[in-house]
Amino acid sequence: MDNPQESYAHSPQFKLWKNSLSLMRTYNLHMSADEMKEIDQELAKAQAHISFFLNDGAPIHRLPPELLIKIFYYVPASSIGRDTVVWAPNVFKIQDIVALCSVCQRWRKIIFNAYILWSSINRLVGYPSSRLPPSVILNIKLEPEAQDRQLLAFRNFLTSTIARTRELHIVNRSAAGVRFPLDQGLAEAPALEVLSIVGSSVAPQFFETPIPQLRTLFLSRCVGLPTGPLPQLTQLALCSIGRVEISQVLSLLSAAPALQDLYLAKCLQQSNGDVVDNVASPVPLKHLRRVFIEEEEPHLVTLLVSSMALEPFAAIRIHYTFTTQLHLSTSRFSHSLLPITEQVSEFSFIPRAQSFRMIATSSVSGFLLDWTSVFGLHQPLPSSWFTELFPGARPRRVSLLHTGYPGKNFPSGMLRGLPESVETLSTSAIFLPCLAKDLAFRDETSRAPCPNLSTLRILMNRVCKKHRMRPFPLSKVAPAIVEVLNLRAQLGHPIRKVIIGFYNDRNNEGLKLHGINSVKRAVEYLEFASYTNIPFMKLPSVCAREDGKWWPSWTYALDGGGKKYQGSPFWTPTTNELIAEEAEPNASSDSDNGPGSE
Repeated sequence: MDNPQESYAHSPQFKLWKNSLSLMRTYNLHMSADEMKEIDQELAKAQAHISFFLNDGAPIHRLPPELLIKIFYYVPASSIGRDTVVWAPNVFKIQDIVALCSVCQRWRKIIFNAYILWSSINRLVGYPSSRLPPSVILNIKLEPEAQDRQLLAFRNFLTSTIARTRELHIVNRSAAGVRFPLDQGLAEAPALEVLSIVGSSVAPQFFETPIPQLRTLFLSRCVGLPTGPLPQLTQLALCSIGRVEISQVLSLLSAAPALQDLYLAKCLQQSNGDVVDNVASPVPLKHLRRVFIEEEEPHLVTLLVSSMALEPFAAIRIHYTFTTQLHLSTSRFSHSLLPITEQVSEFSFIPRAQSFRMIATSSVSGFLLDWTSVFGLHQPLPSSWFTELFPGARPRRVSLLHTGYPGKNFPSGMLRGLPESVETLSTSAIFLPCLAKDLAFRDETSRAPCPNLSTLRILMNRVCKKHRMRPFPLSKVAPAIVEVLNLRAQLGHPIRKVIIGFYNDRNNEGLKLHGINSVKRAVEYLEFASYTNIPFMKLPSVCAREDGKWWPSWTYALDGGGKKYQGSPFWTPTTNELIAEEAEPNASSDSDNGPGSE
């Protein structure tokens, strides 16, 4: 077969170049060393010239420069992480753009003339304002230190560029506050959309004027709040900013009618005139979607939330830290939560050693209360505790979940405070003894708790973990269920359906329960189910969708001993459904500490 390279006629230019190179290989020994060096330089230039034309013919270079610029814009990594500023910034590492310039001459030419690729500024060195293109919108991140000699240059640079700055991130990572020169020459910031200030002892001068385009505001360990209108603000985060008064926070919320995300952490302080009952008109927040509040004092949160007019599609997550004693009287909420709590259909209680979580959800909203370092958790709860925390809520399904903490009790009186709407109660098997005490209680009006309760679901863990407590043995599960069934029948409110489900089943093993036939005789319907992980309540998308560390999926509430369970829809069994053995097992297979213990 003929050589494919000889199947077409070569151009005269090709023949000339090829003959010249052939002659050079033949006669180069007759040149001096200096002449050969000069020829070598000429060859390098020729090779670069040929490479340029070869690269220019590559498929990617057929794209128009405008499209290449858009591609290059997404190449560099962010120069500031979300663990610092909560929400994702657009300031990127300029060295990644410099690396792209070394790929080829065409890319370098395109990048040098694309102002948007040089819009991120991470330090003052090498960025004098006089050399910046006058029309480019800037994204600036600066980390000056207290003894930084560039503070004067920083003030001059920011003064000359603030009018065309879209993002500004000023980050002081040291514990001590730094007096940044933000109070001079910064009268207006008309183009500012994203602002982050961390560790500053000076409030920016433009806080006193309108910031019409501001969309994201993050303030941490600094002073001062904007006082002008913020019509475009959708994300607000205040973290340890010198304990601002609740009235100041409400004024800021009033100035941001388009707010969607709110993050408040350790920044609230009660002012003299803050009284819940005297709130004339709560702040309307028609677009607020997600709220996170972290505080030590529950009454501060109550004051704030009671002054906010929330919509039915909002999700609120409240985290109380270092609470020495649980006082529900200071944790109760007003009717401002009714748009959310009136829709509640599912409720979960997740206790641990000295902390617990309560989650109430509907199909579009959610409310999560998280207490840590709580003492007195097992003190009797008042009968009004549920209505005080979740006013107007009428859940149909309630879950009491055990996640591996060293304890097997929940506060007495808890079930007595649940509303009459509860129809299904799901509980870990270890809570069965406490369940019998609470469900068999009659108050002074002879009212039984949860009178409409008709379905009882028992959760059992197939994996035996060694805790500081003694695991609840399989031999006591069925008798404890029968005790609950008999007590409810004596009250005149029998439970008609029992579902026994177990999770963490990896080997498709059978479940043996001593006395299971007695359960069958005491109930109308007995079912069995198997789950891959611990079944969790069905969460709406606003609660299940993660957004960085500030808004994790609410399945994190099941984090026990470092293992996070991925919550599946409420009580959806696995595809390989497993039926438990209904025959009475022999004594040898029913050991208290066997592999089937919870």
